[in-house]
Amino acid sequence: MARAILFYPLMVGLLIALAILLAMPAYAQHPRTLQKPVSTDIVECGDEDTPASKSALVVSPSGLQARLRLQAKAIKAKNKEDRRCATTWTLMAGSRGAPLRIVFQEQRDDEWGNESSFEIEGWSEDSRFLLLSTATMAGDWDETTPVIYDAEKNKSYEIKLAPLFEAMTPKDCLLYFRPLGFNASNQVLLDVGDLNYDRAPGEKACFPESRWELDYIQKRVKRVSTRSVPQKFGIVAREK
Repeated sequence: MARAILFYPLMVGLLIALAILLAMPAYAQHPRTLQKPVSTDIVECGDEDTPASKSALVVSPSGLQARLRLQAKAIKAKNKEDRRCATTWTLMAGSRGAPLRIVFQEQRDDEWGNESSFEIEGWSEDSRFLLLSTATMAGDWDETTPVIYDAEKNKSYEIKLAPLFEAMTPKDCLLYFRPLGFNASNQVLLDVGDLNYDRAPGEKACFPESRWELDYIQKRVKRVSTRSVPQKFGIVAREK
């Protein structure tokens, strides 16, 4: 009888603890890999201004939240050839349950006819860093730039990649850059290669498809193994 009396409260305690764990949000238990980037719509300037495009809300392993906004507005001119496009890139972030606030915003003067998109690649496992990509496209050309947001310091780093590869890139060789996620040291992993997708059969790429690590503080890159696996965490929130 004494054993039964001792065993009963122990089982009740274990069942309560299990119920609490099951009721907790998934991102508080196990960080989940963000399966694919979360992006705004592709925007471009037209004769009429269009509303800003917003991304879905992405929640970090610790519950931080982030959303992107991208807007394009026409800069009109007397001659159609002189028209320009003003784009505004905005990251809003905040703690769970708190209002989102603007933590990064950039305005650009872009060519008329260019298309733009803004995407979240994922959070670092410790929820301190968020990797974003800005992309501007025209025909077969694109320029993709990583932006790293440090939530602890409330600071952002936007890194133009072409200058970092200039010394190792042949003349007239255009590169593509694809930010993938973070490594275990919270440096950014990139895929880099020849932007010319229309090479003739047997024509060698001007730059090999390869994986690189970006030190965004020192603005340095180094080649790493293609087996280096990027980490990118987050859950897309369900919104009403």
